Order: sequence, then structure tokens, then C-alpha cells
Amino acid sequence: MTVAETPRFFYATHLDDYAHCPRRYYYDHEMGFGAQLERNAYRQYAGCVRAVLREIAGASATGTPISGNAAAETLAAMWETDGPPDSHPFAPIYREAARETVGRAAERVGMLAGEVLCSSWTVECGGHRVGVSPDLVWKPADGSAPVVEQWRTGKPRTDDVKHPLLALYHRAAAVHFGRDDIAVQVYYTETDECVPADWGKPRGKRETPEAHAAHSRAKRVEEYAEHIAGIVAGAFAPEVGIHCPRCPYYFICGA
Repeated sequence: MTVAETPRFFYATHLDDYAHCPRRYYYDHEMGFGAQLERNAYRQYAGCVRAVLREIAGASATGTPISGNAAAETLAAMWETDGPPDSHPFAPIYREAARETVGRAAERVGMLAGEVLCSSWTVECGGHRVGVSPDLVWKPADGSAPVVEQWRTGKPRTDDVKHPLLALYHRAAAVHFGRDDIAVQVYYTETDECVPADWGKPRGKRETPEAHAAHSRAKRVEEYAEHIAGIVAGAFAPEVGIHCPRCPYYFICGA
């Protein structure tokens, strides 16, 4: 077996970066430049929020859920070191939005009847391993289908519920729970909305919704296998578009 054929581990979120632009993936993750980039105010805000959301889910998974007030206190402490500086014109707006977001999330998780899990899984994909970490995994008390959630801090968009990452969540959860009736959904922390994953609709009368959903998920998981194949082959051509001038590597990319 050659070095190129040796199974590797990838984070699903990093493969999403490759889908957006292979060249940026190369700079961020192969060269390691991404860890050195300075985060702007919005990224600092989002980073604090997501860190507290992880604590909320983790606390519930250990049987010690935290209240909305406790979540706000955790956010306040984190904000002092990792949040946008007070000198930033949008800092007060970001801080209030973050406080409301973590408060809503803590209250929602506290009301779930069943077992909340904090899960990180590995999915076999294209001969390699891909790591996924859903924001919330919940086993309802009534024995109905396990729920796997991705939490988003923005407002709902149509493409969110069609994202290939949700198909990876489904595959990982199906293996973990030993059942295929997994409810995958996106929870929007800012608007307190929960939207089911969209696997599409059957195109013909002979295809059942279940069969179409399974086929759709398989195709979306295959996208990750294609990204991995590109990385292993060293294919890091830039994805040129209107986003390029906003890229931190714009002046060294040569696109």
C-alpha cells in the first residue's frame, strides 16, 4: 500500500472547506495557515456562541443541564477573553444577540424529554475516515426515532437542510443506534426554529419516499468521498468567483 492509499482521517467541516475552494483548503489545513488567521468581530461572536452551545449540550448529556441564566454567565466570562473588543462599533449588538441565543438554546434543551447525548462519530467514506460531531443527539423518552441536530446561528436558508453534512450525520447515527429511522434536522438558535433535513422527493411513482431518501443521502455522502479523492491526489485548484477578493489568501493565490 502506498502512502497515498493509506487511510486518513478528515473532519467533515474541513472537507466542506475543500468543496468551497480546494486552494483555500490547502492553505488552511494542509499548510496550517488557517490557525494563524486573525478572526474578525463576527467570527469572534460566532466562536463564543458555539463554544457555549457545546457546553449546553455537553452538560445535558451528563445529566446536569444548565439554565439560561447560567449559560449567559458562561458566555459573559468567555466574551471577556474571546469576544469582540468593546471598541468595535457592533460589539454591543453582537453581545446581546449572543446572550439571547444561548439563553434560548439552554431553555430548549432543558425541556427535551429523553436522553441527550454528546456524540462524535467516525464515518467510513471512500476508504478513509471522516469525523462528525452533531451539535445535539437526543433519544426521545417515548422510544421514537433518535434526533440528530445541527445548530446554526444564522437565519434559515433553503440550502441548509440540503447540506451533505446532514447525510453524514444520518449515516453515523444509523450505525450507532442500529436503526435507519433517524430524524435529522437543523435548529436555528437565533430564531428558535427547527427544520427537518430535505432529502428530496421521488421523481416517479415506482420509487418510494424512503428509497429516494436513502438514494439521496448516499449521493450526498459520495460528495465527501470525491473531496477526499481530490485531496489525496493533490488537486488544489482554486475555485474562482466573486468571493475571491474577501479571501485572506487573495494576494498569494495566483487565481
